[in-house]
Amino acid sequence: MKFSLRNIQGKSLLKKINPKLRYLFISLISIGIFFSSSCALVQRIQEEKTTMEKFSRTYAWDYKAFHPRLNSALQEYAHKHKGNSFQIVRLGSDIVVIRGVFQRDGDQGRFFVDITLKPAGKKKTLLEMKISSSRSSLTLGSIEKASSDLFQIIEKGIGISF
Repeated sequence: MKFSLRNIQGKSLLKKINPKLRYLFISLISIGIFFSSSCALVQRIQEEKTTMEKFSRTYAWDYKAFHPRLNSALQEYAHKHKGNSFQIVRLGSDIVVIRGVFQRDGDQGRFFVDITLKPAGKKKTLLEMKISSSRSSLTLGSIEKASSDLFQIIEKGIGISF
């Protein structure tokens, strides 16, 4: 099969091509577009995960006894330091989520935080606490510093020492 531009004379190239080859050509282009867009989507998701990096710690505490103490420590801190606020938004037998606003001392920026508590370990005898932020406008360094400060406040308020 030999093609030349002279033989086409204004007709579409796709109409001149064998239907099986046309189908293959369109399929390959469609697959290429799909993979290129899906790769861009994966890259965008990876960037979002980087900006919404979660920080977690595991403690050897009873899950049911820990979250009331955690909430008390956060409420006490919020009462003493204006601009801070925390509230339980989900209370379940296997997860507790506390959402709030954390403002470090001497810092004008606010850190919108989600603190998630879950039982951890093989026998669920440990407790995992994750701190995350849904604000993508924060830099990773500021999230890391705020999370570190928040862990220190929680550990001090509850009485955990390392």
